[in-house]
Amino acid sequence: DFRVAQLLLFWRRYLPEGWDAAAAGGQPTPDDGAPEPCDIEAFVHSRLVAKQEAASDSAVRANVGLANAALVGFLLRQREALLAQERLPAGERPKGLPAPGLLLPAVDTVALKLLLETDEDDL
Repeated sequence: DFRVAQLLLFWRRYLPEGWDAAAAGGQPTPDDGAPEPCDIEAFVHSRLVAKQEAASDSAVRANVGLANAALVGFLLRQREALLAQERLPAGERPKGLPAPGLLLPAVDTVALKLLLETDEDDL
């Protein structure tokens, strides 16, 4: 059971102010095996340290850049899926998923901010 809202919590500083992750399905479930959400830089650093016992700033930045790029691609595809779900009549939407309207503002905001940040880094 993949939870987009829980994934977005790794990019918390990019989320819209006041966005309710719990309402959008971002609450972790016991024993789901997912890591506890934290800032993406801290997560990447901890994973690199666990693998290599050390993590240089450049390695963290490079891996965060890769994670950001992967997330943007994922969010753009996710956005299309959410829009398709939103167009369905309420009775035909998949059961147990948060309403697409709860996730769309966060998906759009995070994707846009990451795209702008990436573009600025390339200048």
